[in-house]
Amino acid sequence: NLYIFIDINVTCSCYRALGCILYELFTGSPPFFTTSIFQLVSLIIKDPVKWPKNMSPTFKDFLQGVLTKNPKQRLSWPDLLYHPFVADMVKGGYSV
Repeated sequence: NLYIFIDINVTCSCYRALGCILYELFTGSPPFFTTSIFQLVSLIIKDPVKWPKNMSPTFKDFLQGVLTKNPKQRLSWPDLLYHPFVADMVKGGYSV
């Protein structure tokens, strides 16, 4: 079993990694999985994330923001603090 987080922009890698971890905690699987490193890179670069139907719209929107392929468009600090998913968590609403 092989899966890794690949990202060119180190600054944004932490946010993408956070998204991958949260996605896996919710679904039980990483957003991209294969036993081939070459296929994994291709999946990460080209394929869209498959979103489960039982994921709340707010959580999905947050993950879409931090898992955006283009690092320049990715949700990052401090903007992610103001996303409703995170802001609601701070206020005590834990619905995923």
